[in-house]
Amino acid sequence: LVIGPTGTGKTIVTGEVIREYAATFGMRSDGKPPRTLYLAHRDYLLTQAQNEMASLGVEAAIEKAEQRARDSLFGDPLTVIASIQSMQDNNVTSRLLTWARDWFDLLIFDEGHHYPSKSYQDIASYFQ
Repeated sequence: LVIGPTGTGKTIVTGEVIREYAATFGMRSDGKPPRTLYLAHRDYLLTQAQNEMASLGVEAAIEKAEQRARDSLFGDPLTVIASIQSMQDNNVTSRLLTWARDWFDLLIFDEGHHYPSKSYQDIASYFQ
């Protein structure tokens, strides 16, 4: 859990956590690098996170509304930055179900105080 006022570098810390996770745990059993799902609830947080990750050399693509992470120039990006709203499994869309349950190795929730909500819990429990 990272707590700090606005502008103190929480997203930079998160990017470093992603890099350290990959360095610590190495390759997946399928020979591919570990993959991260970074979830946020506001559009500007998605773009901000993507820009900060890029500055650290972390490959990241956005998954929200009309944007599909797999359609980015990365193909299957190692880090997907997604909106909670887009990843919810509901009657309108089943975008969550387009990702295998074991696709992501690390889940990061921006604005962690929202984590107890049903939408966050549903996403967390979907992935193994």
